[in-house]
Amino acid sequence: MYEENKSSKSEGCFVSTVSGSACPVTTTPEITTSRAAPPAPVYVRLPRTIIPDLYALELKPNMYDTNPETFTFEGSVKIRMLCIVNTQNITLHADNLNITTENVSIVEEGGGLVEYSEMTTDNARQFLIFHLTRKLTANKYYTIELPFIGPLKNDLYVAGTILEPTSARKIFPCFDEPALKAKFDITLVHKKNLVALSNTERVSSESRGDDWIADKFGRTVTMSTYLLAFVFSDYQYTEKITKNNIRIRTWARPEAINQTSYGTQICADITTKLENYFNISYPLEKQDNFPVPDMVAYAMENWGLITYREQNILYDPVDSSDSDKQLVTRAVLHELAHMWFGNLVSPAWWDHIWLNEGFATYFEFKAYDFVNPEWKMQSKNYNGPMYDIKDKMDTWTKQKNYPVVMIQLDSNTAKSSWIIGNILMYGYYRVNYDENNWNQIIQQLNTDHTVIHVINRAQIINDAFNLAISGDSKMEIAVKTLEYLDKETDYLPWRTAITELSYVSNMLERSELFGEFGIYVRKKMAKVFQKTVSDNSTSTHMKSIFRTMIAETSCLFGVDMCVDKSKEMYKQWMDNPKLNPIDTTVRSAVYCTAVSHGGVDEWMFAFNQYQKANVEHEKLRLLYSLACTKQVWLLSRLMQLSLDTGYVRIHDAGSVLVALINNEIAASLVWDFVKENWKNISAIYSMHMVVPELSKKFNNEYQLKELETFIEEHQENGTEAKIFKEAKEQTKINIQWMKDHYKVLEMWLRSYVESS
Repeated sequence: MYEENKSSKSEGCFVSTVSGSACPVTTTPEITTSRAAPPAPVYVRLPRTIIPDLYALELKPNMYDTNPETFTFEGSVKIRMLCIVNTQNITLHADNLNITTENVSIVEEGGGLVEYSEMTTDNARQFLIFHLTRKLTANKYYTIELPFIGPLKNDLYVAGTILEPTSARKIFPCFDEPALKAKFDITLVHKKNLVALSNTERVSSESRGDDWIADKFGRTVTMSTYLLAFVFSDYQYTEKITKNNIRIRTWARPEAINQTSYGTQICADITTKLENYFNISYPLEKQDNFPVPDMVAYAMENWGLITYREQNILYDPVDSSDSDKQLVTRAVLHELAHMWFGNLVSPAWWDHIWLNEGFATYFEFKAYDFVNPEWKMQSKNYNGPMYDIKDKMDTWTKQKNYPVVMIQLDSNTAKSSWIIGNILMYGYYRVNYDENNWNQIIQQLNTDHTVIHVINRAQIINDAFNLAISGDSKMEIAVKTLEYLDKETDYLPWRTAITELSYVSNMLERSELFGEFGIYVRKKMAKVFQKTVSDNSTSTHMKSIFRTMIAETSCLFGVDMCVDKSKEMYKQWMDNPKLNPIDTTVRSAVYCTAVSHGGVDEWMFAFNQYQKANVEHEKLRLLYSLACTKQVWLLSRLMQLSLDTGYVRIHDAGSVLVALINNEIAASLVWDFVKENWKNISAIYSMHMVVPELSKKFNNEYQLKELETFIEEHQENGTEAKIFKEAKEQTKINIQWMKDHYKVLEMWLRSYVESS
């Protein structure tokens, strides 16, 4: 799965592209908070007395009436199982499914019926248990057949499934654990005006009368239940056949079909490249890429039918930027890597999911070099191989955080000499130096920074700031590594510097130093803005990415040329809405700046264009720009709109509040809004990022106390408990940072302003 927060997975079943919850309606009573000690952990895994071999699953969504409240799905599943250990019960997963016991049958292969005395449920573990009248025998196969019905709330335009980690059991009774793999024969029943898709190619269709069609799909490879996928839509597609005869298709709404070509091409290219690299063939006949507009996760690696948010697979040559193209490429690469890491080789349990994601993320960047080596993505992220010599490396590999190597020059070394460790960042460690070596490196950057490789220039900045935060070096050294930036023209050092400065900005935002900090950033940005953004005559992909980043940062901190140019271009667009004159590489910066420095007219224009936009990348740029206004009542209006699925898609709601948090005027308003509306906010998955994002700016004891009170009032388990803990830890780190470094920064900034 490709998402920002990989610790928490999607909990969806059928997903609607319009609005409304699409999962089965829960019948679980409301749970009230208890202050009692938590109960002992419950063992939630299925017994290994029986394992699945083959599922024959038929599904029929009933979603064609006018009232979504009456939507249901129905079906039947026949599971061929191998008995491993003699047992007198069959335990499956099922969640919120209606199963009629008289229609259940259990048969011994080559034998007769197996009777059962009762069917019970364990709601806490979502178990469905059949208590048999006799024992099943080890090494024999049995088949259980169960019909089922489930409620489905769905304003249908397109429906699909997202089953990771434990939502297959919401669709049909099954052995819903990643290690319990099996093959699947899928039949999907639907009205003839829609197209049905699953993991494999359709092999036959038959009429069921009254405009119903039953599509049968080819048998899958052996796979985990969470990788199953079903889609019903009226979408269209573009396709390409790879060199190894794999059919690649990318689907879209009819009005967005022109945005599918790039996704299809990149998917075809990288599939072939990965097959060659691993020397392992892709095992299916096809790979569909399907955009689900209201998808919670960024993408999901269903085998043969990858689902994405629209912005992660659709690319428009006119209204999407190079950054958007890179986003699409990265998402496709990540999900395709999962076809080998995660699908072919799967985790035994969910606490090993980091292996799926770790390898997929690594090859996400590795594979860039296969298709777009000029993008230099491995350099952009300066990832390198890890060298592990066990006896010497256990102290590194068995501790949290980064190892630190200390380099100290011999006393006989000339004072003007310097040395840099971890050349090109091939090692997975930070490097610290004695103070003289640090100063000589800084002097070299100021004299001629090109002597030091661009990757190491970024490393120097990143290591210096992080070592200062950990107390292993001085903040005075860290800020000196930025002195040369006026002359820096490469992406990577600037990206690193902006990341570090963003943290400083968050810390100083509500302090008296923020004015001086703004002067410092504007002076550093002005020259690179003029050189990088004003001149777009030789724009390569990497220069476009650099241009976007510099424009956004320059405008954010109020570089005059950036602000003036943004207001000018935005006005031209307002005067002629049918012709947008703004280059896609700077649209985010221009939209935000014009709204920030404008009034109601500028905000309403962006809002109206947002509602009209057909390209998801453009739509999101406009949506986030609404958060840039300085008008408090408009900020309040946007917060309310974030909870209205008629205006903001449910998966974008959290991102809207995050955009507001990045507006120094709005951050405190968002915190008040969160406290007042947490019951509604917490029900929206994408909102889980809001409290951790707020904590990035909390840096005093009063804010910590407020946060602790909020957490105490809203004690939760699972995902929310984790994010609350992280937010509290981040706030404490920020408080300590202010205690350790504020005075140093005060002296540095005031000295800089006075001298300039």
